Amino acid sequence: MGVTMTSEEMNEFLNEPWLTFVSTLTPNTGHPHVTPIWSYYDGDYFYMTLMDGNPKTRALVKDNRVALAIGNDALPFKAVLVHGTAELVREDMRPIIRRISKKYVGEDQADAITDLLLNDPQVIAKVTPTRIYAWDQSKVDFTEVAKAEKSGAAFRVL
Repeated sequence: MGVTMTSEEMNEFLNEPWLTFVSTLTPNTGHPHVTPIWSYYDGDYFYMTLMDGNPKTRALVKDNRVALAIGNDALPFKAVLVHGTAELVREDMRPIIRRISKKYVGEDQADAITDLLLNDPQVIAKVTPTRIYAWDQSKVDFTEVAKAEKSGAAFRVL
């Protein structure tokens, strides 16, 4: 049994309301710009709502490469890391924003949070993954985790 999550385990993990740490490259200096935000994964793409014109959207216009890190916050640790490219979507955003909101605040508050977000110009970052790494440390003891970390290949899903 390996430390890598199966696709089914990864999808189940990503349905939980973990924060997604999104990294883009700043246009002027090329430094990583990392922020925690909400996201949604539909099995093919990752979606995030961003305020249009903020530093992250400006960075994505210049360079659409992105990295995502989604992890839990207690032992045993689980995480999904994604490398991909982002497309900025400015049409038909409400259903996606509502789906993201529902994941984090529940059905009862999803419409109110969606309306609040749409009070300001929003854009959806639709991320196409080119590489996914996922692991679940509960599947093995820590010695096996350390061995797997040496190559990184043990974590690769896509």
